[in-house]
Amino acid sequence: MAAAVSLLAFSGCGSDSDTGSETQPRESFATLDLTLDGQPDPETAGLLTAEYLGLYREGGIGLEVGTPLTPQRPLEYVVGDLADIVVSYLPQVVLAQEEGVPVVAFGSLIPHPTMAMIWLKGSGIDSVADLKGKTIAYPGVPFQKDFLEAVLNRDGLTLDDVKVREGGYGMVALLAEGKVDATFGGSGNVEGAALEAHGLEPVVTPATELGVPDYDELVFVTRRDRLARHRGLYRHFVELATEGTQAAKEDPAAGSKAVVAQYFGGTTPGGIRAGVEATLPLLSEDGQIDPARTADLIAWMYKEGMIQREPRVSRVAP
Repeated sequence: MAAAVSLLAFSGCGSDSDTGSETQPRESFATLDLTLDGQPDPETAGLLTAEYLGLYREGGIGLEVGTPLTPQRPLEYVVGDLADIVVSYLPQVVLAQEEGVPVVAFGSLIPHPTMAMIWLKGSGIDSVADLKGKTIAYPGVPFQKDFLEAVLNRDGLTLDDVKVREGGYGMVALLAEGKVDATFGGSGNVEGAALEAHGLEPVVTPATELGVPDYDELVFVTRRDRLARHRGLYRHFVELATEGTQAAKEDPAAGSKAVVAQYFGGTTPGGIRAGVEATLPLLSEDGQIDPARTADLIAWMYKEGMIQREPRVSRVAP
């Protein structure tokens, strides 16, 4: 159960206004339950470094970090009061608005898309068009399949022209073991680095080179009513995550240790370290979501038929 009672300790730290002006000093202590978007990985290095170094506790927040059963579950946790905050993807928040799910994004971890199409050198695949009849794995988050369809359509293919399977947390292993021909939804800085650590040669094509617009990819998400009640707390949470990012950039070894300390998957510590080094330059410097890029994302998703109406940017990321 989410720490609703503990949140009350911070209820006076913000207002329902957009400014979130503070009405009390931060002497009180809050406990937050946070669920990651998947297994701990380099893209959450800033957040995990802040927790690892005790920055949250020093800042008056007790943080409990959890991992979802499957990558598509985080939004369910925050809606169902199983988490106060989840890490998710801005396109998924846009889709949630279409379905009337009362969630909003309030901070950025990765300010640009890192998702990519990945296959291995020597596979005989040279372009997206060569994927016809091939098997493609994606983590399982709904928007990723929508984006895959848009990428395929751009090269004259449809989902019926390929075999699509959910890879969950096993994307690297599926490609490394030859069980799929390509993956989509992972990134060069995480999955690509892990494949290289296995001695393989991944060919990484960023989604932005395949027609996907620029947007804040990885974001913090909570319920709309929770953000309205505790705006000051959530702003402080993002500030501390940003401090963790800066600490990891100044000391990459600490960032790697923070991820390794939480990680329980199949990637080697060396692969994690390589992923952290590749990811640190990509992490958000200020934790802010860009409204112009969000508007572009919404317009593109509407044009591609992923949503039937265009929500206001303020409904997605107030």
